[in-house]
Amino acid sequence: MAEFAYNNWQYSSTDKSPFLVNLGRHSNINGQEQGSLEKVQEANEFIYGIKKTRKEIEEVLRRTNEVMIRRTNKKQGEVV
Repeated sequence: MAEFAYNNWQYSSTDKSPFLVNLGRHSNINGQEQGSLEKVQEANEFIYGIKKTRKEIEEVLRRTNEVMIRRTNKKQGEVV
C-alpha cells in the first residue's frame, strides 16, 4: 500500500506521479475492465499521452538543469 501511495503521488518538480510518467496513465484503483472498442481508443490515447508526458518531463528537466547551471556559475563567479 505504501509503494502504491508513493508511485501515485504527484511531485512538484514534474507535476506528475511516477505511475503516470512510467506507464502513461493514472492507476486503476477500482479495477474495472473496459470494453474492447474503448480499449483500442484508450490505447491510442495512451500512446499520445506517453509521448506528451515525456516531452513535458524533458522540458521541465531541461529548464531545471539550466537554472542549476546558472546558479552554479553565479556562485563560482562570486568565489573567484
